[in-house]
Amino acid sequence: LLAYGKLKEADDLFTKLESLIEESMEKTYLLDQKLETLLEEETQQRLQINEQKNVFRDLKRQAKASEIQLGESYPLIQSDMQDIEHLFSNFEEWMYASNFQKAAEVSEQAKASIELLEAKINAIPKLYERAKGYIPELLDEVSRLYQGVKQEGVFVEHLEVPRNIGILSEVLKEDLLHIAQGHIDKSAESLTESEKRLEQLVLEIQKEA
Repeated sequence: LLAYGKLKEADDLFTKLESLIEESMEKTYLLDQKLETLLEEETQQRLQINEQKNVFRDLKRQAKASEIQLGESYPLIQSDMQDIEHLFSNFEEWMYASNFQKAAEVSEQAKASIELLEAKINAIPKLYERAKGYIPELLDEVSRLYQGVKQEGVFVEHLEVPRNIGILSEVLKEDLLHIAQGHIDKSAESLTESEKRLEQLVLEIQKEA
């Protein structure tokens, strides 16, 4: 009986041990799966941020090469680039802390900021061409045509040319300020409206002549 009792006790211990081993293996498997998932997530985020850094590096070179064309907006572009570099540093801090959720959020912020930076670098030189080139030329042409028809005695006062020139000149000053501040969509819309009004004035003066 004593031997039987010891065997039964040993059997129970083996059963419990097998259960503990099985439970331990399951936990180990789940831990391995979690670690593998985290590793995949970290690798994916690294790939994404490296791609962003490559794009950003190219944009920095483009901005430097276009410094003259970017004109008064260049300090803003520099500030934007510094902000993006700060986001990259934040990303590394969150990755070091293994907070991949926060790192992912910072990565998305960096991506959006880089896209906006790219839009500014590409758009601003073209906006300046219009604001400092084409529109002043239109203003000069309207003024020249107006002086010409006045000297010929043609009545064009109903077109309110001096008033329109004054208003659009002030609008142009505001547009130049908005371009320097990086408001590319607002500036583009306003420049287009000014161009249309000036081109229409040219046609109307020529019609009266």
